[in-house]
Amino acid sequence: MAATNPAEPASAVITEVASETTPRVVVHEEGKRREIRIYNPVGLARLLGDLVLAGFYKCFMGVDRLLALEHLIYLNAMAETTVRMPVAADAQAYSRNRILLAFYLAGTMYEVGEALQQLCDAKVVKNLKDRSSWMPLNELRGQWHTNDLASKVRNNLAFHLGDLDEYRKGLDPTRDDATPDHVVLMETDGTRRHSGHISEPWNVLFRGLGITDDMMKPFADKTFHAHHSLPDLMFTFFRDVVCAHGLEVEEIKVTPSVTTAPKPVRAPKSTRDQRRREKRARRVNHR
Repeated sequence: MAATNPAEPASAVITEVASETTPRVVVHEEGKRREIRIYNPVGLARLLGDLVLAGFYKCFMGVDRLLALEHLIYLNAMAETTVRMPVAADAQAYSRNRILLAFYLAGTMYEVGEALQQLCDAKVVKNLKDRSSWMPLNELRGQWHTNDLASKVRNNLAFHLGDLDEYRKGLDPTRDDATPDHVVLMETDGTRRHSGHISEPWNVLFRGLGITDDMMKPFADKTFHAHHSLPDLMFTFFRDVVCAHGLEVEEIKVTPSVTTAPKPVRAPKSTRDQRRREKRARRVNHR
């Protein structure tokens, strides 16, 4: 392979890499284990275009983050229902976790919308005759890439703490019809440090951003639908793009070998009897 200049762009470097094998995408299954393998990824980048493959990788990074958040939401729900100590002791913490994880989901979907836009800009559908697998992703791209509420959630409630001026707006007493004589800064039902929920800053920031409960309900439903469908949509579309460039996605299923553990060898009866006699003798001597 010819030497490359580190200052050259990635696309220039990739085009000089000589491929020894044809790129392959293989779905390998063995029992419950499933892998999607890319053989000769450099060759695949040359075939699809490095911007296209990079765009897919960015989208899959978003998918992986969404799956991690789904898992954390599941663990939080399981802990809330199966914890040994009284649930009320950590009730505020579970509610806090659920709200924050939901905002992380929405913020990640906004990031995925940007990634899908970049994938679109890379002309990912250029070789596709049948674009049916792209249509639902393109719809998600349009919904999330320019979504104003998702942008507010991402920049103020999920990955950032919000702009200070928004808190100042939320503190303005003239924004509400009535001002309460007190607010709850923090509430907890347990003794652990993580058991509480610092709630009033959230309320202030919501007011400053102009986000109401009526706005959040449909937004939450939209977020759930998007993150639930995205992983399967992405893998299906990736398969179609690979196939459109003349490659077949191979599926290999391997039946796992069943190995039985050897049975422990038991000592002969005479040996066991001798051990019992020795044990009794030690007891007598001890007395």
